[in-house]
Amino acid sequence: MSIKRKFKKDYLKISRDLNKAVFNPFNLRINAFTQTKANPGELVHIGEQKIQKTAIQLFEYNEAGFEEYSVEDLSSLPPFEDDKIYWLNFHGIHDIELMKKLGSRFGIEKLIMDDLLDTTQRPKAEFFDDYIFFTLKSIYEVDEYGMINVEQISFILGDNYIISLQEKEQDIFEYIRDRIRTKRGNARFRGSEYLQYLLLEAVIDNYFVVLDKIGVEVITLQELMLKKTEKENYFRIDKVKKNLYHLKKSIQPVKEAVLLLERIQHPYLKDDVKKYFSELKDDVLNILDSIDLNLQYSDSLENYHFSSLSQKTNDIMQVLTIVSSIFIPLTFIAGIYGMNFEHMPELQTKNGYFTTLGAMGLIAISLIVYFWRKGWLGRK
Repeated sequence: MSIKRKFKKDYLKISRDLNKAVFNPFNLRINAFTQTKANPGELVHIGEQKIQKTAIQLFEYNEAGFEEYSVEDLSSLPPFEDDKIYWLNFHGIHDIELMKKLGSRFGIEKLIMDDLLDTTQRPKAEFFDDYIFFTLKSIYEVDEYGMINVEQISFILGDNYIISLQEKEQDIFEYIRDRIRTKRGNARFRGSEYLQYLLLEAVIDNYFVVLDKIGVEVITLQELMLKKTEKENYFRIDKVKKNLYHLKKSIQPVKEAVLLLERIQHPYLKDDVKKYFSELKDDVLNILDSIDLNLQYSDSLENYHFSSLSQKTNDIMQVLTIVSSIFIPLTFIAGIYGMNFEHMPELQTKNGYFTTLGAMGLIAISLIVYFWRKGWLGRK
């Protein structure tokens, strides 16, 4: 890698962390200064540590049977046999020494290890002679604050193995394990590339789950705002839009990566499995269409909110204007007869006071009737 590219990469990492330190000082979970590289060749985990201790699980299976067990040390891994498929799963990627052993055990390049440990990495796919690297964002349910949770998941696909690396134990792959255990579906009868498809499908299907919940929130807000415009609803719309933009940012690069998996020629991607990646591409496109549709609905709700506030302001100004219009002539009359001139004939009139009050009342009633006939007092 060139010095220019290396400098740019390190600069972007430091800039992202500094932005978090400046704009989020009271909820700081990433220390930019402790995560910068003292040595350019050093591996550094960039992101939040979401689990205390890394846990490793290994599945080995074929059509005849399967075994699953926890792995305490990568050095205890047995040699992979050609007639079996191996799935090595990590919960937690913050243990640098363990990640170094992983890279050494499977011959993973230093640049890929950097990308694997950088949880701010953009979703992508990279192809090598000995393996395929794939990383993407997994979206989880909306939390108590109304925001979605994001986790980076990376995959390394080899000839007869796949390594999945997750940031935490919140797992969406359990049903795939059940398929392997119970021999349901094609998992036990197909190769590692089919397992890769199942894992990607699980991540993408979870996008649909989160997107459905956001869609329900949009419909709920629409019903609430048709009844009454409240300030709280605007904040909920704002959260929905942030979630949708975050979702779109996470899924947009996945489309490009899945297209590569579908089209590229690689010995670890057999033609009979590529049709499944084509289905994933269609799913991603449907998700993006749904995101855009919900964003349009959210924009419409936001515009409706501001239009309602503007209409309320106009209604208030109309009432105040009508009241002012009624009292202006009355104030004018009161102002004239409130002047202290000696010679004002009406002041000496016996019924002048009552006559003036009657005239003022007549003017007020006439104006009210006029405004009412014009429809300015609520008349349809």
